[in-house]
Amino acid sequence: MITIRHTHVDGTLVEGTRKGDGAWEILKPIGFHYFPSIRAIGIRHSRDRVADRWTINRGAEKLREAGFEVEVSIDDEHRDRATVLADQADRLEDRRHALANKADRHAGRAASAYDRAHQIADGIPMGQPILVGHPSERRARKDREKIDRAMQTGAQESDLAHETARRANAVGSAAAYSARPSVTARRIKTAEAELRGIQRRLNGYERVFRDHHGKPYYIETHQPVTGEQREQLLARKAQLEDQLAYDKQQVAAADDGPVTVAATRRRPVAQREKVAVAPIVDQEAMAALKSKVAAVNTTASAHLEVFVTPPALAVRLVAHAGVQAGVTVLEPSAGTGNIARAAAARGGLVDCVEFHPGMAGQLVDAGFARAVLAADFLTVEPGHEKLRPDGYDAVIMNPPFRSGKDIEHVNHALRFVKPGGTLVAVMSAGVAHSTRTAAVAFRGMVEARAGWIERLPPETFKASGTLVRALLVVIPG
Repeated sequence: MITIRHTHVDGTLVEGTRKGDGAWEILKPIGFHYFPSIRAIGIRHSRDRVADRWTINRGAEKLREAGFEVEVSIDDEHRDRATVLADQADRLEDRRHALANKADRHAGRAASAYDRAHQIADGIPMGQPILVGHPSERRARKDREKIDRAMQTGAQESDLAHETARRANAVGSAAAYSARPSVTARRIKTAEAELRGIQRRLNGYERVFRDHHGKPYYIETHQPVTGEQREQLLARKAQLEDQLAYDKQQVAAADDGPVTVAATRRRPVAQREKVAVAPIVDQEAMAALKSKVAAVNTTASAHLEVFVTPPALAVRLVAHAGVQAGVTVLEPSAGTGNIARAAAARGGLVDCVEFHPGMAGQLVDAGFARAVLAADFLTVEPGHEKLRPDGYDAVIMNPPFRSGKDIEHVNHALRFVKPGGTLVAVMSAGVAHSTRTAAVAFRGMVEARAGWIERLPPETFKASGTLVRALLVVIPG
């Protein structure tokens, strides 16, 4: 026995079928849908709606013609509007939570892929070329292929994490929009018009056709509807009347104060797609900067722990930090010093910290920094003898990403920012959506300080030989 059952709680579902019995192939062309989550056949978007009797009866008829014994059960008793919205809010929250967990899984896979690439790269001396003809050539090429595959996997998983997080953040937005007083008022007008149409069909009506002189030449008489059609209209009328009463109460409440919304969107830290700052770029200086750093960028990019800041991005970061003549700037984990160069070009008084002795020596030789400290930034404390004792107007940084180091570095760097100063950082994409304790706490801190997070284009670090996804983070001191 197959039962096609409709209730407002569960919608329209088909019970008593099993895989391979042929029922699905019959029902699919009529408009039925298979729901993998509950492993059942039904009609989409039928929950808390009047039964689609035509589709239900058509499905039952086709099944009977195929030899199935079919029963139809329709309960069109509607639930009150408040209950519907509360149930909807619960389901939306479950969906948001599931999507957030999925985003975290993708982010974890991305991090694992990047870690695999780093582990292989750690065994390759920085700048070491492939020795053609040497016994190590075959292994070296395989290592680079593994690194490339791992980085591509990391980039793909990072994209999936971003997209899933976007979907999670979007859950509930339609419900919140629907609860706005202006939208509710429009919904009331629409419902009232639909009620008038239903009442006309229940009572019966005449339609008069007139010629171009306005004289009637034909009258079309419509008798009151009967049978299942009448039952369907009465069920819809009762549902609309309950919805109208609820919506009118919400509009009345909005006149006295804020309307209570049953399902609201949980907003993440603000993510801006466009930047309000338009940095002033000296084209000649920019060309010279690109030429000057090209060679060292190529060498540094061979080591996967270094994602060299592109010159154009460095100029943008400096603009966000408000660097101008006389502003004190610190670049922690300076690497090749592209950020420091851009800051010095605008008149900033720059200090650098760089862990790698060779790179620190290159920064000293370049001559644009007041002081260069060769040390692990996480071990450096504010007030160090080589750094400014009273802190900095701007801290601009592109810290290491691996294993959440970027959060640790940025939190430490905030200790070097003067009151009223600004920290601008490039960070890994996972910071925006990860549910790990450190990431959640970090986003809360950014929001509490009225900072913001912006996603950078996927090709930002392409010139450095990596597709790593990144964010731009601005935090007031």
